[in-house]
Amino acid sequence: MTTTRRLLGYLWREKRLIGGGILFTALMGLVEVGTGTILKMLTDGIEEISRFFKHGGDGIVEIPFKIKIPFPGSKGRFKLLDTVVSGADEVYRAMLYLALAVIVLYLLKAIFEYTREICMNSAIQRILKRFRSEVFAKLLGLPLAFHDRSRSGDLVSRVTYDVTTLERVLELFIEIARTAVYMLVFLPVMFVINPQITLFTMLFFPLSWLLITRFSRRIRRVGRDISETVGDYTAVMQDRTRNLRTIKGLGAEAAERGIFDALVDRNYGLFVRMIRLKYLMKPSNELIGMIGVSLVFIYFAGRLVAGDTTLGNVVLYLYLMQQAYKPVKKVAAAFGELYNTLVCTGRIFSLFDEKEEQPEGSADIPAAGTVEMEGLSFRYEGMPALFVGFSCRFPQGVTALTGNSGSGKTTLCALIQRFYEPTVGTVTYGGTPLNDLPLAEWRKLVAYAGPDSALFAGTVAENLRYGNDAGDEATLAAVTAALDIADDMLKTSVGEGGRLLAQGQREKAVLARAILRRPRILLIDELCDGMDKNRLDALFEAVHDIPTVIIVSKDQSVLDRTAIVVRI
Repeated sequence: MTTTRRLLGYLWREKRLIGGGILFTALMGLVEVGTGTILKMLTDGIEEISRFFKHGGDGIVEIPFKIKIPFPGSKGRFKLLDTVVSGADEVYRAMLYLALAVIVLYLLKAIFEYTREICMNSAIQRILKRFRSEVFAKLLGLPLAFHDRSRSGDLVSRVTYDVTTLERVLELFIEIARTAVYMLVFLPVMFVINPQITLFTMLFFPLSWLLITRFSRRIRRVGRDISETVGDYTAVMQDRTRNLRTIKGLGAEAAERGIFDALVDRNYGLFVRMIRLKYLMKPSNELIGMIGVSLVFIYFAGRLVAGDTTLGNVVLYLYLMQQAYKPVKKVAAAFGELYNTLVCTGRIFSLFDEKEEQPEGSADIPAAGTVEMEGLSFRYEGMPALFVGFSCRFPQGVTALTGNSGSGKTTLCALIQRFYEPTVGTVTYGGTPLNDLPLAEWRKLVAYAGPDSALFAGTVAENLRYGNDAGDEATLAAVTAALDIADDMLKTSVGEGGRLLAQGQREKAVLARAILRRPRILLIDELCDGMDKNRLDALFEAVHDIPTVIIVSKDQSVLDRTAIVVRI
């Protein structure tokens, strides 16, 4: 399904609001026709008064007011208005009423336009809200393997830059609908006034379309590059701001400024190219429109000289032509941007097309059991295998997992949490493959505490309650006491990513949060290394009622405390 068709599906969901906006657009068009008709009557009236006084002003001034609609192919005419106003006072009163009618019509137009904008913009904001929500939900539902190969800045730009750009696409689609409605209202009236010149005027639309198409191909290519560069510099900014301590420690500020400035300069150059293309297309397209208007003016000038039409008809035709051309010009000016923004929209839909984690299994989770790995092989995308044909068991109780750096200990923890699927082999719990278990329910039973466990902006207490039972104050007090987390530390702000905490404080908070979940399986990844005997005693006491505890460690004192040691 194309990007345009998928986007139209979102518009269709808001058909009531958009339909209301189109209805009020049609009413605005009818008001414009009425305004043009009154302007025609005023012009004809002024022309009659001018002619009366030009011929001496003798007698009684008479002004005919006629509005007749001819039926093509016949001599019949439908008379909307056919009257004659005579006498200076009556003529003045009639002209005054017509002037007041113009004011009333403009007030009606303002009311209709206000209501239309409320309907249309409400529809746009509802669609954008749905997009933002669905993009974020999709990011949460995608597997870690996708996030590993994607830049976080590029993903953030999908929610920020791409979705914001989408707003301009929606506005343009609605503007196209408005243009179509105006054409449906204005063209019949223009055909009534003069079908030949209206057909001639319509010939300029294909010329305008060809011009737009030629420019749009180039704009589309530049727009794709712009979207990519936004993701590039957003990714660099996010990565570098998270690692400022390393950058400052290595004295690499100047080098990082150079990298970022190069990306921003490329983005700037692309935007300049985009601006040149857009604003070269706009005056070129307007030139075609002005040629058409000039030819129409020349045509009517000849008709006026020949006495085949009235000045009022010319005013009405040119007024309707101008009102019809305004939305057409706006659409033409924004058409190049449409291709740019459709590129961004396509990036959003490509994200939607990514395969999510498989959430549901059909098997019941065993009440208790051993975690077993049989013939396990795993490799990250584009990397050599971490282990091949690995088998082991993690029975209930405390088990140590040890091995050389880079041997895959943390990856085994991730496989138990089902963040990844093994390349070969199976992981089971109580004899049931993890793939057969409901994913969300399984992850509720597993807790992980490691160096890469995140702390979110807020207090330590708020982080401990994240994902845990906030009402169990007794358990919270027991765990914090066991890990020597003082009450005043609970009120401490951790900062973004926990950067306001010391390393030891951060590790305590991460451990406490995992223990507070009261999981069936607790994974502790290299947080026990370097602990003294008292802290290890307190930790083992805090986890004694958790059925299965797996401690990843290379510290011999930790390995000596466990009855079972698994080596990888």
